[in-house]
Amino acid sequence: MAVDGHSATYLQLNWNPPAVSHPEDIIRYRLYYKKISSNQTTFSTVETDVTTLKLRRLSPNTQYFIFATAILIKNGTKIESSPSETLFSWTDPAFPAYVEAPTIHPINMVTEGSTMTVLCIAMGTPLPTVTLYLNGHPLRSEVTRHMVTMIHNVTRDMGQVACYADNGYGTPMQVTRSITISRKPTVTILNGMPTNLNNNGAPTFKTVKAVIGDIAYVKCKVDAFPAPTVAIFRDRGLKQSVQSEGRYTITASGDEEDSALFYITLKIDNVAEDDAREFYCHANNTLGDNSVGVKLDITDVPKPVIDMRSCCSSQNVSTACLSICSFSLDLDVLALQPNCLPELGLMMNCASDGSDHRHCCSEAGVPKTCLGWCRGEQVKVDTEQEVCAIEQSSSILGCFHQGQTNLPSPPQNVRVRPVDKNSAKVFWDIPKKNPNSVELYRVFLRPTATKNTRKFDTVQRHLLLEGLTSGITYELAVKAGNSKGTSQLTTTLKFVTGDEFIIATSPQVQSNAGGAVGIVMAVLVVVAMVIFVVYIMKRNNMLVLSAKKPVSPSVSFENPFYGVRDQTSTSPIPEEYNVHISSSRSWQNEMSQVPDSGCSSNPSSSGQSSPDTPQKKSSNLSSSATEEANPTEKSIGSSFFNKINLNRDNGFKQFQ
Repeated sequence: MAVDGHSATYLQLNWNPPAVSHPEDIIRYRLYYKKISSNQTTFSTVETDVTTLKLRRLSPNTQYFIFATAILIKNGTKIESSPSETLFSWTDPAFPAYVEAPTIHPINMVTEGSTMTVLCIAMGTPLPTVTLYLNGHPLRSEVTRHMVTMIHNVTRDMGQVACYADNGYGTPMQVTRSITISRKPTVTILNGMPTNLNNNGAPTFKTVKAVIGDIAYVKCKVDAFPAPTVAIFRDRGLKQSVQSEGRYTITASGDEEDSALFYITLKIDNVAEDDAREFYCHANNTLGDNSVGVKLDITDVPKPVIDMRSCCSSQNVSTACLSICSFSLDLDVLALQPNCLPELGLMMNCASDGSDHRHCCSEAGVPKTCLGWCRGEQVKVDTEQEVCAIEQSSSILGCFHQGQTNLPSPPQNVRVRPVDKNSAKVFWDIPKKNPNSVELYRVFLRPTATKNTRKFDTVQRHLLLEGLTSGITYELAVKAGNSKGTSQLTTTLKFVTGDEFIIATSPQVQSNAGGAVGIVMAVLVVVAMVIFVVYIMKRNNMLVLSAKKPVSPSVSFENPFYGVRDQTSTSPIPEEYNVHISSSRSWQNEMSQVPDSGCSSNPSSSGQSSPDTPQKKSSNLSSSATEEANPTEKSIGSSFFNKINLNRDNGFKQFQ
């Protein structure tokens, strides 16, 4: 009997068969073994049909007592021979598993999509079990000291390769190596919203939104190895690169933990409208290149929220109903406070924000009987109108919200300047809300307390009123509009033309008391001088006075319009005259009605002219425009105009 091999947990034994035996005998062998160092009195046994055996699961660094016997099986009877010679053998001492760092081939560069070979070398007694891990996932295990594994179709995610060894003794050991898979660049836009998607649903184009005057950022991430060259371009052909200059600043950096990640950022200070364009983040290295586009969308500064509560307070809405006036009308609160329905017209006026929304309401399906709520004007609330307000509230408020961005408010600061006794010029300023949306201005004119209403269209902010009758009081209102609707009418302006001057009212009357006093004093001085001269000439018989009846009345400083407040009745115009100036239809439909030719604006700007306007009226328009451009140059008429006590009312309340 001899020991052929050994380790810490097994002994490999072999022996010779019996020297005397019949060739046809069936012989088995029984092996006896036990630890010598223990007090064990019985032997462990194991049988085999061959003359070799490996005793397993032995204790490390232990001496064993071993012998064998032969067993003859004859006629079903077992006959055991005498014991063989005795063998004493030691198992090896145990050593914990030890593993080296994985060896990866090729050593210098593992390219994405290629094949790499990983070698794990382990030591320890007994023989350890070696396992290969890839990114934390076990890939292969084997009891060996050397394990070679080939990995095909390598991906960029295979960045962690580990070899693990364990033999049951001591602490298992694992060694990990980080590798960077070489690959061509992949560019990703870090900010913005996806706008274009490919067939797989992945975004191919993003949009970054910014507000005029703010700071905009375009942030790109690049995944590539070896390190790429990165840049930002203005065009798809990558010809116009963006440089760090002026309002543009470009910064680039690498990731502190991942050597394959890089970042590039474009910062745009004080964003302007011309910055709205497409930018392209581009990266390239020795394995390829890639670029991704991003669109910079520039928007105006958001419109301020309507101060509904302040407006409702100014409209004398009761304190108990002010809770309905939030940022918009709160219909839920209104439903809980039905006693506030009589004041709904005042609240609607605030919610309309100075615009006439009847065109939008008509397109939204609001019945004609309910369109009065869309005007933003006071509506006589009865049972039918209350039903309208409740049933159509969603559509009406939807139009109010839509009109906040696309409808103008009424023009501001309407004023009249004299030209002569039969003509005058009206001026106004741009609307406060959405002034850029105005496509046309419409002027309404009529003599007071009459139904003869004329209207005139212009794209300019002034209009020459011609064919006026001296001494007649006129009412005038202006509104702005576009293809989506119109504003409400301005507050009515009343004026009277005279032989020398004009009496008018305007939204804003600026006091010029100092100038008026100066003029009065100058007139008194002149009158005193004239009286003195006449007295001297009469005393010296140099002047003969005579009386002569005038042929026709003359206009002098005793003009009856001086200092007289206009007392014209302000009764509203009947509703049947609203049809020609209604904004419930589109602005184009209103435009289809031919404006009156009795007034004209600048032909070069309004696109309309009066066929019967004499050539001399152009000179009047020119002189009036000069007067508007040079307000410091005051004529006699404008001086008297500043002295007049002006009056204003709401004569066009229903004239809309």
